[in-house]
Amino acid sequence: MSAITIAIALPAVAFLGVIGSFSSALNGLVGRRLGTLRATYVFLAIGALWCVPLVALLEGGSVASLARGLPWYLYLPGLLNVFLIANLIFVVNRIGTMVMTSAMFCGQVVVSIALDHVGYLGLPLIPASPLRLVSAAVLVIGIVVAVTPSGRRGGSPALLSSTLMLPLAMAFAQGAALAVISALNAVLGRETGTFTSTLFFLAPGAAILLLWFVLGRTPLRLSEVSPGFLLPGSLNVIGIAGGVILVPLVGLQFTTAARVTASVLAGLYIDRRGMFGLPQQPVTRNRVLGTGLLTLGVMLTVLG
Repeated sequence: MSAITIAIALPAVAFLGVIGSFSSALNGLVGRRLGTLRATYVFLAIGALWCVPLVALLEGGSVASLARGLPWYLYLPGLLNVFLIANLIFVVNRIGTMVMTSAMFCGQVVVSIALDHVGYLGLPLIPASPLRLVSAAVLVIGIVVAVTPSGRRGGSPALLSSTLMLPLAMAFAQGAALAVISALNAVLGRETGTFTSTLFFLAPGAAILLLWFVLGRTPLRLSEVSPGFLLPGSLNVIGIAGGVILVPLVGLQFTTAARVTASVLAGLYIDRRGMFGLPQQPVTRNRVLGTGLLTLGVMLTVLG
């Protein structure tokens, strides 16, 4: 990667990470108000609605015609997205923004290096050099340090609590899935256009949930949706479209590392303030040390 590419891409990726943290925290609030499935539907439907005029104005053509001839596996992200968003809403309300983001990243970083190494689906082939492997190790160590309590009296660390192991495992699995989905979305964007691929990612999940509500005769209770509840879905369009553009330019590991580091830093702030009704968590020594290691890991990723 050239210095100019890095200078342009790094702030853009960091911005995506910050809005991703705020979107996740807001989604947690919406989930508590509306329930997980209704919140997931609002999130996906609003994003899909934003994409329709953007596709028409910026990319032209018929979505149906663009979809013809695409490999079947490029539709998987949109079909799986409903489960990923519901999982995110469930997890963030139990372990907070920073821990959730960190656990997801543990899954993402390993898979991202492997996908970059083989040039998965025609993405830039970036070998897993020793420096990239070291950077990945530093990133993972930084995450482990950041989410480990700084020593407590009279109790075991919260991270080892049996009630938290399930949401942590779910976040880890989601991170691994998101690494593959980011690569698939980048390929879909190359074939159809940035906002068309974003629409494909969001609309199937919204349609599946709408069908669920109609067939199950479950009221959507859209009257309970306040304007602020529409913000996470709107921010998500920016996040997905940004990823579709940036992954082919700078690779999956760089995008993942820089984005998640910024997201963890934003999560640190959100958790410290207890924003959007999430549990308030202090900025401990381990959290500060962990974020420092994350920053070092991103720098090593750039050098690698």
